[in-house]
Amino acid sequence: MHRSSSFRPDRLVAERTKAGLSRQDLAHKAGIRPAVLDDYEAGARTPNAKMLAGLAEAVGCQLQDLLNPVEERDLRTLREQASGLGPGAAAAAVQMSRGSLAMLEAGRTTELKDSVAAALAAVYGTSEEEVREAHQRSVATARSTAPLWLTDRTMQRLANHLGRTPDELRELIETIQDEERRG
Repeated sequence: MHRSSSFRPDRLVAERTKAGLSRQDLAHKAGIRPAVLDDYEAGARTPNAKMLAGLAEAVGCQLQDLLNPVEERDLRTLREQASGLGPGAAAAAVQMSRGSLAMLEAGRTTELKDSVAAALAAVYGTSEEEVREAHQRSVATARSTAPLWLTDRTMQRLANHLGRTPDELRELIETIQDEERRG
């Protein structure tokens, strides 16, 4: 079962306290061992989507109250919060490979096509604008972007147009990227 990366343990503690529940009480209401709840509240474990929904219900709050706020959502967090879908189910729903979705969510694919943004928005029940903003946050926090040839399906056509081979273009791109990293 999919685990939420956007879970906020501090919010669970705050909502439990606001509801006037002890750890024992909440663990009982949620049907889990107190030690498991302790781990959730300490951030040592992350509840799966079903458990997270159960915890929200048990403390009397909305699921979103236990997650990162909207303005902090990257594409992965948007998927988790808006749809509750795991990566495989979300990829299947928008008819793309799980790997392609993972690259988008990790910010390693900088281009988000209009058709993909529209499909993600429809499946996630949100706007294309919110999908694009979340993707930009993913890109901004990515350690590195994918090399161009992984995201640009026109590599072969470009190579033909320039009278080069795709391998020659890849070497050129790597050289340029290395120079950019060095400053």
